[in-house]
Parts: sequence; C-alpha cells; structure tokens
Amino acid sequence: MTNKNSHLTICPFFQYEPDIGLAFEQREHDWTDIGYWEMIAREAERGRYDAIFFADFWGAARDPISIRYGKNFPMLDPLLLVSRLSAVAEHLGFIVTMSTSFYNPYMVARKMQTLNHITNGRIGWNIVTSINQKEADQLGMTLPGHSERYERAYEYVDLVKKLWASWEPDAVINDYENEWISDPEKVHRVDFEGEWFSSAGPLAVHHHPAGDPVLVQAGSSPEGMRFAGKHAEMIFSPAGPTPVKKERADKFRAAISDAGRDPYSVKLLFPIGGVVAESRSEAEERAAQIAESVPDEVGLNVLQGMSGFDLLKYSPDTKVSEILDEVSGVQGLFNMAAGKGFTILDTARFITNRVSDERFVGTAKDVADSLEAENEAVGGDGYMFRATYFAPHYVRDMTNLLVPELQKRGRMRKEYESTTLRKHIA
Repeated sequence: MTNKNSHLTICPFFQYEPDIGLAFEQREHDWTDIGYWEMIAREAERGRYDAIFFADFWGAARDPISIRYGKNFPMLDPLLLVSRLSAVAEHLGFIVTMSTSFYNPYMVARKMQTLNHITNGRIGWNIVTSINQKEADQLGMTLPGHSERYERAYEYVDLVKKLWASWEPDAVINDYENEWISDPEKVHRVDFEGEWFSSAGPLAVHHHPAGDPVLVQAGSSPEGMRFAGKHAEMIFSPAGPTPVKKERADKFRAAISDAGRDPYSVKLLFPIGGVVAESRSEAEERAAQIAESVPDEVGLNVLQGMSGFDLLKYSPDTKVSEILDEVSGVQGLFNMAAGKGFTILDTARFITNRVSDERFVGTAKDVADSLEAENEAVGGDGYMFRATYFAPHYVRDMTNLLVPELQKRGRMRKEYESTTLRKHIA
C-alpha cells in the first residue's frame, strides 16, 4: 500500500434499500431508530475507523419505483444525526455531505463550524455540486449546468473559507470577570462580493482549536478533479476496475500537483462493497443473495438520476458509449461503463450490486490480500467500505473479522492516537 496506515471509512446511506435491508440475522432496529445509527457508530469506533461518511440527497424521488423500494427516499438529515452520534463515539470522525447548489455559503460555514465544536474537531464536509434536477425542484430552482456548477463552487468555497477565517484563533477570551468575551480587533468582516455570492461577515461561530472542518470531494469529471486538486484534503474516487482506478489516481495526483500542493498530502480512497465471513463459501452465498436482491427497474431508475438527462428514453440494451455525449451527471461512472463496453442495463446492475467485485468476497485473509494488492497497484491510501447488507451488522462483521486481520498486518491502527479527524488521516 502507498500509505502503511490504510484509511478506512464506513459509508451508510440515508435510505432503506433492498440490498442494505438483506439482514442475515434478525434486525434490532429500523433505519429511522437512533439505535440503528448508534450501533453503527459504536462498532465503527470499536474498529478504530477514521470516520463514517454520510451521503445525502434532497428527496428527489417522486416516482413509484423509488418510493416503493426506498431508493434515495425517504431520508433523515445527516447533520442532526451527527450531533447525537458524536456523543456516542469519542474518537470517530464524521463526514457529511452539503451541496454548493442548495445551501447558502454562510449557512454551510455556520453549520459546519458548529459541528466542528460539537464534535471537537471530528467533522468533515463532503463538497458536492449536485446533479439531479429533481433535487433542485424541491427548492423551486433550476440546477445550473455542469461547468457552471463548478465555477460557482470555487467561489462558494472561497467564501466559506473566508468566513471561517474571520475569527483569529485567539479572538475568544472568555474573561467573564472583566466582561471580555471576544477581542473585537481579532474578529473581522469579510465584505465578500463575488459573481454569485456575497457576505458581509464575520461568521457567527468562532474558530476551533483543531482548525477548520476537513474538506472532502468525490467529483471525477475534469472539473471535479481540478476542484479537488485545489481544495480537497480527502478524495473519494469512484469504483471501477483496477486500471481505471489507477488512471484516476494518477489524474487526481496530477491535479493536486497542478494546484501547487504535495500530491500525496491528500488521502485518496476508493469504495469497496465486500463481504467478509468465516468461510469463503459463506461469503459467496451472501454475495449471491445480495446481487439478486435489487430488481432491474430500481437500478435503471437510479442510473437515470445519475445521468443528468432522460436516459430511459433509450433501450436498456443501448451501449453507454452511444449516449455518452448526453451525460451531464456522474461523468466518471459513465466513462468507466463506456470503456468496459457496458449497456445501460449492465451499468444499472453494476451500481446497484454493492458486491460488484468478487475479489473482495471471502475470508478476512482473502479480502485483506485483495485490498493490499489493489491499493498498491492503484497508489491509493485506503478504502471507503459501503455496507452490502443491514448496515449495523455489516460494520460489526467487518470490525470482528477484517479489522483484526488488517491490524495484524499493520494496515490499521489498534488504538486511536489522536482525537481529531484531520490528525486521524494525517
């Protein structure tokens, strides 16, 4: 592996999906119960993971398929969950998704800095520009085009950073005896006037000693890579075969270098949806059940939302390469699918089968061997584990089986050596 300490995060999604709901034991909690999320946090902390990553969507589903099967709908608000879970886990980090297209920059700056204080420096912001007009419809707005979304995002993040910097680190005094809470000379207006955003400042939340929230990015289009190169401290690169991952890793490192930064100062993680069990046969049996658990109509419906256009006007047997010019959504996914010769239906099955790579199905030794080999080949820094069945049980099983194997190999920490997310991933 490029980095001796593989950075692992767990990625539970904010919806009840047929494959996540495929539990191999009786479920103790439904996904709306706080006990569900507390179990995930406790097991992740016990496994000494860096963070839990929370995807988020704005309730874009209005069709019967999404509503019936619970794809991206309904969902809870991750920011409110983190406020609770940070008290359950004392070291675990939390990464939440907030869109530059749907939130006002001042609102994000305030919410993220507040969570920074609540978690005591364990919060990260996954920066997205959003791709689905149905999400924008919830707010009565028209989503800008792909390139404009990223142009706006540059200005947006610049403003958020200026708001965070409007308080000098030692501005808060809290001298109650002398009635001196903060030093006015160390709290500054920002008077930001951009093409799309403006704010007078200063921010209503002061600096945290751990620094600003960790910035995370996952865009794999050329614009997304350039944006990550300038701003990201951690990158989640999309799934794909090893050569595709290696190509993306090289492009991300180049984008970071082009921005004048050390290309290895940013942690690069790849998503994995594996199954680990006591025996290979048990793991393969579970993987087969998961692969068969999601109807094709669900995958096609989700893929249309990721495409950014009316994808389903084409036959499911249409080659992705034939419609690539129309894609304005998750371009990295569709480029990968085109390169592999996938049809639309192939791609739909790929994205809904969380166990899409048999190399990561087996015993702890099998999976650890595959993780080491691939991470070395692609030049990454670790993985983002995506639950392939009932998430609390999945995290528990990975903690019980895979984590000890990785710890034995020196690939994961045995104890937390820090208390902040930024130091966890350093």
